[in-house]
Amino acid sequence: IYIITFSSFLFSVDNRLVTNQINPHISLVIHESLINDFFINMGDVSGENSNSIIDYKWSLLNPRIEIFKDEALFFAEINVKNDLFSITRDVEGSVKVIYDEEKNLIIVSVDKADVILDVELFGKNLLLGEIDIAKYFSKSFTYEGIKPFDSEIDFTLPNAKKKKIKVKTKQYELLLLENMIKLNAEFIFDQK
Repeated sequence: IYIITFSSFLFSVDNRLVTNQINPHISLVIHESLINDFFINMGDVSGENSNSIIDYKWSLLNPRIEIFKDEALFFAEINVKNDLFSITRDVEGSVKVIYDEEKNLIIVSVDKADVILDVELFGKNLLLGEIDIAKYFSKSFTYEGIKPFDSEIDFTLPNAKKKKIKVKTKQYELLLLENMIKLNAEFIFDQK
């Protein structure tokens, strides 16, 4: 048992050494609740539509983003009504999360969230239309990313010599984890 445990430990250590992972100096975490709190406070998302047969009003309920490992999704419910009916349908869409290294921004946008609306009316299925919910969230959520505290650090050595070290980002890593977006950054330090 000890031999199996020891050899499996060695194997797992070897696996981690082979993987070229970032060694983050700084990490930034954005919890999905930050985005969802914005949705709660943005106010009513609603509209009026019509097709050749009927006019109706709709309103979006409980819009939210849920972040999973390697994926972010948009969820909501849409309530559609007029004098003859009131229905509620689920809305599901995709969310794009990127890091723009040049602008140092984490960008979160509702990419696609189409919903087809239909209703049973007078014994027949009536297609009301399709609504592109993503267009009501056309402005992306942007968050400032990670950057070094200073691009250069000046200091004096004990022997009174002045020294400069240049700091820049070596690499970054954007991760989607359960309920959060995580940005890791690793810096390099160059003597001048």
